[in-house]
Amino acid sequence: MGQTQVYDCRGWVFPNVHFMTDRTFVQGRFDGAWFPNAIRFSGAKFIGRPCFADTRFDGPVDFNGARFDLGVDFQRASFAQSAHFFGVTFGPTTDFEGTTFKRGARFGPLNLVRTTFAHQCSFREVIFLAATTFDRTEFGPEAHFDRSDLKPVRFRRCIMVGVSLAEAYGVADSDFDDCVWPKPPAALLREEAEAHESGDWRRAQRAYQEVKRALETHHDFPTAYRFADRELEMRRQDILASDGWLRGNLVSFEALYRLLANYGDSWRRPFVLFASIIFLWPLLIGAQLLWSPSIRMGSVSITASGAGDWLSGYWAILYFAFRSAALLPDPTGMWLDGWPFICQMFLRIVTPFLAFLFGLAVRRRFRR
Repeated sequence: MGQTQVYDCRGWVFPNVHFMTDRTFVQGRFDGAWFPNAIRFSGAKFIGRPCFADTRFDGPVDFNGARFDLGVDFQRASFAQSAHFFGVTFGPTTDFEGTTFKRGARFGPLNLVRTTFAHQCSFREVIFLAATTFDRTEFGPEAHFDRSDLKPVRFRRCIMVGVSLAEAYGVADSDFDDCVWPKPPAALLREEAEAHESGDWRRAQRAYQEVKRALETHHDFPTAYRFADRELEMRRQDILASDGWLRGNLVSFEALYRLLANYGDSWRRPFVLFASIIFLWPLLIGAQLLWSPSIRMGSVSITASGAGDWLSGYWAILYFAFRSAALLPDPTGMWLDGWPFICQMFLRIVTPFLAFLFGLAVRRRFRR
């Protein structure tokens, strides 16, 4: 059985204390304290919200299996040696703002029990001077890493719900290994949810771009594509907010890419559009028969005199459509002018673009 303790040790120095394991702390005030040697709080339970603000840990620190029912305050604490937080449960408000990890830290499992942040946690302005791993850590609805340098940080098999990375540094150089991200339609990062209220779509775009680069560096292309999609969507939302509905939904690269290929996630859309344009193109050419008795395609003349002429004319124009879509030169003795020429130019511009989008989508499917 653990002992129930009330500690008010603000500013104290603990030169010879090595362990406080399996204890229950009703209240713990260690702000400004100094632990020059190794200290263990493994298995400790903090019923109140303990404070380790401005605390110096010069030796190795062990909080494995500890439980902070109401969270904990580690603001501006300094960890000179290794710090272990395996299997720790953090309550509603956990604050590591301004903390320095000089030799790295590990937030990970203890006997397959995940380190859990129940609600809000803050790693703002944290200094990670050595490799730090969040292993199977479960982040709650709000997890902020603003103005922290995440270059030496590895997130391994973490549940990344509510994580905010827009203001962090070195995100593109960190490692997101087999992490679980929210599924659509939920936002992958908290910045997107906040943008719906603040309208700051560029902040969300920057966050998605940085994580995408990190995932591409470690060849996690399927997840990187998800972040690339959200990055483009944030750009489109920014255009929609600044330039209006027409540009945001129709007259911009982002809007067209979304409509034609769902940002590269759909190969069916460009394929169906390509096939539809090719097979409907003869009917588009044939619309000239509404105001003209025949259609001249060089030495070929198509009239509306009978079903046979229509059928033979359709196949002739369809063959011509395939050649135009493939950007092949017109056959000898065939040329277009007027309405058919305008239709051909449309075909030569649109179909190669759709074929390109189809190729990108197929490549994306097979790139692993």
